[in-house]
Order: sequence, then structure tokens, then C-alpha cells
Amino acid sequence: MLAKVIGLSKGGVVSAQKVLAYLGRDGADQANELIQFGTPEMGAINLDANLITAQDRKDVAELWDSMVSNNHGIRSNPFYHVALNWQEGEHPDAEHVQNACKHVMQALGMQECDAVWAIHRDTDNDHVHLVINRVRSEDFQLVHVPAWDYLKLDKAMRELEIEQGWSHSNGPWIALEVEGKTEIVRMSRKERRARGLLQDANLVSDGSGLTQAAIRSEKNSGDDSFQRWVAGSPSMFLKQLLNQDHPNWQMVHECLATQGLRITPKGSGMIVIGLAEDGSELAAKASQLGRFATKAALEKALGPYEPSNSALKLETNAYLIDKRGHLFDKGPVLFNGQAAPFDVGADIRAEKVKARADARLILMERFELDQAQKKATRISLRTEMREAHALEKNALRVSLKDRRQAARLIAKSKGRDVGIALSLFAFEAAKEREALLSRQAAERKALTAHVSRNQVLRNWLETEALSGDAAAQSALRGIIYREQREKKLKESAIEGQEQGVFKKMDLSQLHAEVDARCRRITYRNQTGQKQFTDTGPRIEVHIKTGAGLDAALKVAAQKYGGRITLTGSGAFREQAARAATRLGITVLDKDLASVVSNERQASQYPAQKPPRNTTPAVSLGGSRGKKDKGNER
Repeated sequence: MLAKVIGLSKGGVVSAQKVLAYLGRDGADQANELIQFGTPEMGAINLDANLITAQDRKDVAELWDSMVSNNHGIRSNPFYHVALNWQEGEHPDAEHVQNACKHVMQALGMQECDAVWAIHRDTDNDHVHLVINRVRSEDFQLVHVPAWDYLKLDKAMRELEIEQGWSHSNGPWIALEVEGKTEIVRMSRKERRARGLLQDANLVSDGSGLTQAAIRSEKNSGDDSFQRWVAGSPSMFLKQLLNQDHPNWQMVHECLATQGLRITPKGSGMIVIGLAEDGSELAAKASQLGRFATKAALEKALGPYEPSNSALKLETNAYLIDKRGHLFDKGPVLFNGQAAPFDVGADIRAEKVKARADARLILMERFELDQAQKKATRISLRTEMREAHALEKNALRVSLKDRRQAARLIAKSKGRDVGIALSLFAFEAAKEREALLSRQAAERKALTAHVSRNQVLRNWLETEALSGDAAAQSALRGIIYREQREKKLKESAIEGQEQGVFKKMDLSQLHAEVDARCRRITYRNQTGQKQFTDTGPRIEVHIKTGAGLDAALKVAAQKYGGRITLTGSGAFREQAARAATRLGITVLDKDLASVVSNERQASQYPAQKPPRNTTPAVSLGGSRGKKDKGNER
């Protein structure tokens, strides 16, 4: 696990509404993510709040902003935002996340603060956004961010990895096996490099990390990013210069200028700037040239920073010429105003590079257009089907309402027990609704199989390359080259597919036996085995697992408006809560909220489903203390 503190963007507004809207994908710019991934699972700490709807989240944000406004001494961002990242293939559930967030808050000394978290699964790595309101609700006092908070967070990650059983990530704190026990020790960068703990696909040659934007660029294009490239030939040229006698800042500026680069201070450090193919600026931290090129190291060797001479001109853009990071045959000369270290064929290579860049640009425009058309078609067809299904459900709902009233009147006119008549009607209505939902699910599945899905760039390139597209073939070669280079860094894995098939029981397989004297309806299967008994405000379950339990829940949902409570043993209530959640039925028992949350999570990742306890139990009933409309018995 890795933790990253997220600060305000440039010109960012200090408001809880903006950050909580991002967590819940409520922003106008998150419409695509909301359609593709849905509303993320969210939770709160030290805060009694419902976060299901956008309005719920807005209410919490307004409360937090009000708390901040009552503290007039705040001079910094009152909301501490940190992202907790799990490794690829690890999928934490809500309980893991809740405990992890509490542990992080304890490590930061913010355990008394209110907090909100959200699980985002829109990347290769599941990650959780934790936002802590540093203004305490008790006294409206501001809790300060501890010094060296990133070290405290990194140590907390190692502790959580041990406690929850996740794979270990490498940071300033390392988990080591010592005499059969796992110990967490602090290591310097030098010690970690000596132990080989900095050899990661996301690190350049000397251990300085790439940004996520650079990593994505490399994955998409197959070429070295600007940040990785500066660690190659520019780093070598600059290091040779600094090893000469009496180097100075002007020599450094000349050295970098020959490669189309300039170095300038930014914040507390320095950055190196070059140009991209479209003329925009690309930036890398000076430390990505090497540890010898940090601001502190350069000022120690050269004295305080001096800007470049205004007459100094940048030479040919070496990044574009040397796109793949290969070094040219000629080495660097002494940087005293002499010619740049490039041969006479540079212009020819630059023309070829430009031609390839133009071809890639056209290729990416084709890819984006093709994927946009597929997405638009898919959204249109799904919208049409969703509207048609909604009309069908509404029509059935209206029909059932009218027929229920008719069943009541008929029972009264014939002198029959109205409660029994309505219970029998609820059984028939549940069968009709189940049939409608089954048919609609089959139609959605057929549409998904029929409509073309969006492709990742790699698969699309393979298709285009087979048709003879030269630009696609070139781009595909670049990706294959990178995959081969990083192949040794990938973890071994065994993958497979579960073969078991869960058999469901239709309500049509059951028949009802009415006991008018006792006002009970017993439902049996085709072999005569009792499945459950409807006593009016309560349904007693006899078959407490599998299809029998599902059938009882379906009838209960129809009778009690889709909202139920559960009675009986703890094992039965947990099992019934999981089954109800799978069927889309709301369980009102607050003590089962975590079970419901875990089951929702497990439905997204079937391989992670917790084992179900099959211990027998007692009964299933409607909402406690509430009389459902239309249920007179």
C-alpha cells in the first residue's frame, strides 16, 4: 500500500463541496466516470451521516464548510486529503477500508476529527480517497498536520499491510522478516538502492520517480517519456560537465541548451524544461537528471543559482530527435561555446521523427473517433432499452395496483378472508415481477454481447496493424519493446475461471396451501417439501439456504414493499441479509449494515466473496414496528 497526500490545485478553492463532489462523482465533469463506474462506495468516520445520494453528500459538505467558517484563525486548507493505494489485484472491502482510514487518522493524530472516504476502482489499482475535516466538531478547534506526515503515512501503510494481509510496498519504511517475525524499519534511499528496493518499473535509472502522467504516456505511446529521457543522455552530458575543473552555472545552461533544455528554479527545487511535438512545454524535476542535479547539490558545487545569459539560444530539440532514448555516436565536447554534440545527420533524423509524430497524431485521432462512435452508439442503445424497461415496470406496477384492489373487492363481495386473498395475490404478483425482471436481464445481456465495446489502445492497434497500417505497426512495435523491457518486473500469477453454476428456483415451481382457520399460507415445492409459511406480518422460513431462502425473500419483498427486517439467529440473519442484497431488497436492520456493504462489494468481485455460514435459524419478518399499507393481517 502507498499513501499520497493530495493538495489543492493551483488557484484551488478551499471548500468541502468540491472535494466531496469529486469523491462521489457528482461533478459535471465526471458524467462519463459516473456512467462507466457508478457511484463509489462511501463511508464516514465520527460522523452520523448518510452518503447514498448527491444531496446527502452536499449536506455533509455544507456542514463542514459551516464548521470551518466558525473558526476564524484558519490560514491553511482545513481539509486533509490523502489517497490510499492498494497494489494491482488487491480489492479491499468496506470493512478493510474503514479500519485502514481509522488507522491512518490515528497515525496522524486526527482520530477525533470527522472524515469521509470513497473507494474508486476506475484504475488498475483500487484506491481510497480519505478526506479529514481538521476542524473538530466538539470545540471547532483546528487540528494541525503533524511534521513529516508523509513518513507517518508510509509507516502506517506497512502496519496495515501486516494487519490486513496485503502485499508489501517499498517506501521510507520497509517490512523485513527477522527471525520469523515481520519488523518495520526505516531505510534511507541509499540503503534501499543497495538492497535493490528501488528497482521498480515506475522509477528512472537512478531511482527518481516518474509522475503518473509520464507513466500513462509511456503505456499509451510505447515511447520513453520526457522524464525518463532526461535521465539518459542529458544526465550523462551534465554529469561529465560537473566532473570537469571549475564548472559554473553558465556552463550548465550551455550544456542543457545544446539539447534543447533549460533549467530554472521552481518552488523549493528546480525543474528542467523542454518542448513537446506540439510546441507545448514538458517539465521534469532536476533530480530526475540524477541525485547530483538537485538544487542543493548544484548550489553546493556551483554556488547560488545564476540565470542563463539572455543571448543563449536553445539548440535542436534533442528529445524529439532522440525519441527512444538512444545515444548518438558522438560524445559531448567541452561546453565553451563550441558546436553541439550532434552529427550532420540530425536534420534528416528530425524530419523522420516529425513524419512519425504526424502519423501517430493522425492515428490517435482515428482511435479516439472510433471509440467515441462506439461509446455513443452503446449509450444510445442502452438508454433506449432502459427507458423501455422502465415503462414496462411502471405498467406492471400500475396493473398490479389495480388488480390488488380488485382482489380485495372480490374477496369482500364473496365473504372471503381479505388478508388471505391479498397474500395469495402478493405471491402471484411476485412471480410476474420475477418473470419480467428475468426477461429484461436477458435482454440487457444480449445487448451487451451484441454492441461493440470500446477497446484499449493495444487491441485497436493490433487490429489496424493486421490491415497493413504502417503507423499502427510502428506504435505497436514501441509498446512491445516496452513490454519486453519491463517483463521481468511483472509478478507471477495464476488465473482461472470458476466452473460452479448456481441454480435458481422459480416461484412457478411452488404451490400454496391455505389454512383459513389459522390464517396461514404454506408454500411447498414440487416434491411437497415446505419452503416457507406466510403468517401475515411475518414469513417463517423453513428452508434457510439457497433457492428456498431466495423464494421467501422475493415474496417478502413483494408484500412489504422491498424493505424488510430479519429475526432469528445471527447466522441466519447474516445469510438472509446477503441473499436479500443480491436480490436488490433493502435490509433495514442497522446491525447488518456492514454485512450488506460487504455483499455489495463481493458481488463486484466474486472471487473475494466471504464464505457463507449455513447454520440453521429461526424466521424472517416484515419491518418491525411498522404496519405496511395493505397488510391488514
